[in-house]
Amino acid sequence: GEGGGGKDVEVVLPKQVEEAVEVLGKLAEDERRNEVWLLSGLRARGVLEAVARRVPKVGIVAENGCFIKTRAVGGYEGEWINMVSNFNLTWKSACLEILNYFTERTPGSFIEEREASMVWRFWTSDSSSNSAERQWAQRQAAEAQNHIFDSLGERYGLRIIPGRNSFLVMPNNISRSTAVGAILHPGGMGMGMGRRHGHHHAFGGGHVAFGQGHQHGHGRTMSGSWSGPGSPPSEGASPLATTAPGAAAFTPPSITDDGGFGYTPTGDGAGVHDIDFLLAISSDEKLLRRLGEFDGAETVSTSGKGTDARWKLENASEGECVAVLRAFAGV
Repeated sequence: GEGGGGKDVEVVLPKQVEEAVEVLGKLAEDERRNEVWLLSGLRARGVLEAVARRVPKVGIVAENGCFIKTRAVGGYEGEWINMVSNFNLTWKSACLEILNYFTERTPGSFIEEREASMVWRFWTSDSSSNSAERQWAQRQAAEAQNHIFDSLGERYGLRIIPGRNSFLVMPNNISRSTAVGAILHPGGMGMGMGRRHGHHHAFGGGHVAFGQGHQHGHGRTMSGSWSGPGSPPSEGASPLATTAPGAAAFTPPSITDDGGFGYTPTGDGAGVHDIDFLLAISSDEKLLRRLGEFDGAETVSTSGKGTDARWKLENASEGECVAVLRAFAGV
């Protein structure tokens, strides 16, 4: 539910999402060997909360890295962690005002306001159309992006990620890659129980409702900051009213979206060196390139574009992604 003391309303998941969740849950059952993470652009409330209840052993990254729900394993309960608790989010009201102006001028467009980001869907009809209406919507989108960036971008540290029919506005130094970095980071969320040799990691995803998976963690809440790769965070939790119930605040290490994960993925130093196998299925090419640096990584691209991934799913549908995960899980 949306909080406020009312009864939780059970979210009905679409059939293909239900199938994907079932497969990920099956993989996550063997918690001594496997860690399964799901990455999504959706906000934590609603569908992803329902997924978290259905498969608590699967870790979740929501809003493209703004929130992380750790895995419920080893006697720990998973917790929602706010990765943007120290970010200034007052830009949202001004951004909403700008988008409302353009929404009134663009038939069929609408705004998706999330906890720490915002999406404007400027075209909801046929994506292949080259009609005058679509061209108008595209011009409005370009003008809106320029206006938001010029008035708010530098001041609040925002970035705009354009899509074919929409664009996303979110904090600059947060992404799925930074979320993965925080989880894989030595001493980070994925290290609380200690990784074991023989550990496997599965990350499922693509342009599908169930999001994109990558990473590992456990059910401990953390707050504090890392001054460097070897400095562990202090433990503790701070409840936040703006996120899912039970959310904790977390300050990520100094990992930016421009660089790598902030440590060496192999070797004997502070880097992660005991991942025996890692499967990543995603349309996020930047993330696939970074995960491909790990020994034992098998990366699968669903973007339909040029890729550095080891494998490609051409014209991948939700069903095809689920089929790959089923084969991997042996179910």
